[in-house]
Amino acid sequence: DDLCYNPNNCEGWFNAGQCIRSKAEVINDRLPSMENSYKPSDFYVSPGKLETESGSKLAFAELVQKQEKDYNDSKKNWFAYLGSDLSVYIRYAWATFPTLLSCSEEIGEMLSKNSCSREKDDSNSTMHLINNKSNSPEQAILHYSVFQSIQRLLDEGKYGQWEKTWGSIFVSSLMIMSQRCFSVSLFLSKKEQKEEFVGLVAEIAEALGTVSYRKLMGSTVFGYPISIMTKFEKRKVAVEAERYFQEALAVTKRTNQDERLVASWNVFFMIGKCYEKIANTYKDESFPQIDKSATSDETNSQPKVRAYEIAMEKALSNYSAALNDATEMGKESFQDIQVGGSSHGTTEMHYRLHASRLKILIYSVRQKTCREKAELESLRLTTKHWFIEPDSDAAPKTVREKVWDVLADIVAAMAQCRMDQPFFHRSVYRHAQALLWSPIFHDPDLGAVEGSLGEIPASKSYRLRGMNSGVCAGSGEVIMSSLFEKKRLQLCAVWVTTPTSPSPFEELNNSVRKYDYVRAKYIGAFIDCSKLCRRRKVLESFLNWTLACRLDLPNFYYMSAGPAPRRIGRGQILSGSGVLWSAKRHTNEALATMALQDLKDIDLKGLKDGEKLTEVLRDAYTCYLRLYCPLDDSLWERVGLNQGKVTEVNTLCKVYIAYMAWTTNTVDDYKASETVSFSMLQEAAAKCGDLFSSIKGSHIPRNKNKPRPTCKKKIWENQGSWGSKKRIKQEKDEKNCEQSSIASINQQCTSQLSKGHKEKVVREAKKASVKKTIVVAVPKGLAEGETFDVNVRVGTFRKKFELTVPNGQPPKVKFSLSVPACDEKSNTSISAKKQHHTTKKKKIKKQKNKRTSDIENDD
Repeated sequence: DDLCYNPNNCEGWFNAGQCIRSKAEVINDRLPSMENSYKPSDFYVSPGKLETESGSKLAFAELVQKQEKDYNDSKKNWFAYLGSDLSVYIRYAWATFPTLLSCSEEIGEMLSKNSCSREKDDSNSTMHLINNKSNSPEQAILHYSVFQSIQRLLDEGKYGQWEKTWGSIFVSSLMIMSQRCFSVSLFLSKKEQKEEFVGLVAEIAEALGTVSYRKLMGSTVFGYPISIMTKFEKRKVAVEAERYFQEALAVTKRTNQDERLVASWNVFFMIGKCYEKIANTYKDESFPQIDKSATSDETNSQPKVRAYEIAMEKALSNYSAALNDATEMGKESFQDIQVGGSSHGTTEMHYRLHASRLKILIYSVRQKTCREKAELESLRLTTKHWFIEPDSDAAPKTVREKVWDVLADIVAAMAQCRMDQPFFHRSVYRHAQALLWSPIFHDPDLGAVEGSLGEIPASKSYRLRGMNSGVCAGSGEVIMSSLFEKKRLQLCAVWVTTPTSPSPFEELNNSVRKYDYVRAKYIGAFIDCSKLCRRRKVLESFLNWTLACRLDLPNFYYMSAGPAPRRIGRGQILSGSGVLWSAKRHTNEALATMALQDLKDIDLKGLKDGEKLTEVLRDAYTCYLRLYCPLDDSLWERVGLNQGKVTEVNTLCKVYIAYMAWTTNTVDDYKASETVSFSMLQEAAAKCGDLFSSIKGSHIPRNKNKPRPTCKKKIWENQGSWGSKKRIKQEKDEKNCEQSSIASINQQCTSQLSKGHKEKVVREAKKASVKKTIVVAVPKGLAEGETFDVNVRVGTFRKKFELTVPNGQPPKVKFSLSVPACDEKSNTSISAKKQHHTTKKKKIKKQKNKRTSDIENDD
């Protein structure tokens, strides 16, 4: 409203952009991710399955042309928003079904009128088209047909997909409006040309860069339809974000030295991240070929480095500049570092610099046809930024020795991050990743045979901090398990921090989707490390942890979408989305894979006792039951059962065939089947159901009407070792208080009161108890530790109990007592007297003497 009367207020436009952006972020956090954050092939190397970089390399011009063509093809049937008035996306809420339904109806009515008016008279139309390219009537009709296709999901009862589709359009519309508000604010602030607006210009430029960079998170293109971002669009958005950050950096250079350092280190950091995103889009560029027949002038004109190397060098240089400025400041950007968030100051930049070096090494060693050139390129990049500078007088080394020097330096940097900041979590993943890839760095050809299960000679392994003797996967598991040392509701040691004045990097990480992104990556890495080391008990315990976790926000909103609230249970894990579902399914698949490995270790021909084989079949059947999907469910038709995409089913069928071959003495004819059919699954499930009838799968319904056990648990269970008797007395006192309160209320109730009203009054009386402070004089002649009797009377309430003389022998003792609220103001009478029974020691002595005399009499 303020902007309607004062449209030249640059701060008002900036605040409006922040509010709109906040709403877009809230909705974005509740939408399912289009891309999985964890890729197993990037974290470790399976034995004999080194996944190399696929795709042919193209020249720079051909690569850019191909990427631009893919981008244009993806935008042909894409729409940024629906409707001619974007204010509808601000006025309505997306999170609730009634408001979203009202919003869609208003948009539908708007599009219907525009579509009809265009069919009648194209010249009178004022509609802004969705793609902002043309004003043809065909486009208006197409937009209305898009709306009808979205509403068809609602009519079919697909509420989750309908809500997700509208959520994508909401985010796209709000991000466009937010960026426009920031752009207007930046224009007006520059126009003022006043000194007090210099800081605002830098802040607005940073906000615009942050808005642009947010589009790269998750590589998702919002709008209709929601899709994965192409490489051309990634580069386009990253260049736009880098331009805004450069503008913010140019403004900060005009300020004083201290303010420049404060502002520049975060901006340098974000510029480096933009350049790294740009470099990743040039990975498919071919390496330059030097024409030996060319003249010296022609050879000098030929490109010697790729665009990937140029952009990555700029990224590393900006990371280094950010680290130098932060170190010069000599303080952290966030002082309270006792959390596992993203506010660890210089450690974040130190980590990012060396983590990028590790990613460069992994990318180079995965090249199949041009590995030598790729590794030379990686050495040119990584040897310019050392954590510990090597000796300059060292003898010349081979490529493999230089790569190992860089790897050892990166591992030392990752270990130092965790030592400087005990709650820093990012370096744990990279540290474990470096150890798991060390066999490939040692020997790319031979190391690929055993993968991460290979071993490193002691002459090299001692240089890698955290590398133990034995397989490399075991060392990686030790590193990764530090984030899973105990049970947590979020499963791993990761939290979200909310600083009072966040930097652009902290602002990007202060979101639910980034939190889930990081959690999912660490969880997947931990599961795979445990699978490589065959830690079955660890994975089974972790699977039990997931049962106590809450649904992540995207999964919760997707499952609870619709007009009527539905009960959200555990549900099937055969298909789904979200961090929690991914953790359950990934763990179950790992357990099934381990069962299949156990089958391969069994020699069926020499097997005399089938106990081991039966145990493997039992494990495979248990993994199948955890899918929580009965055989008559139609979901089996959509999951690619015949293509072998369900690991648990493949394992069960293969183990079942081996078991039947052993029981029928047809081991000689046994051959492991590569194909799985639904009939084979039915046969295996029926047989295992008879063999293991005691196993209660999660798909078996439980009897909810089963009566609860009548036996009461002891009061001192799960209460620790402190004062169990004192706890019993306290509960007895409260019970007596309630009973006396009920009695006093019953006396006040007249015969005219109805039975229901009496019960209501009694229920209120049970809650109507208050604490009253009592002071009693200690009887004379009592020593420290001795007990005495106390009688308390407060109105109709009476209580008798014993107290112990405390240390110091005070003349009075004060304590609190629960009394009925109706007797709170009544007269209180207290009496205390000594106990006349013998002490505990004398009692025990008398019992011993009596037992001795009884024995003598028996003799």
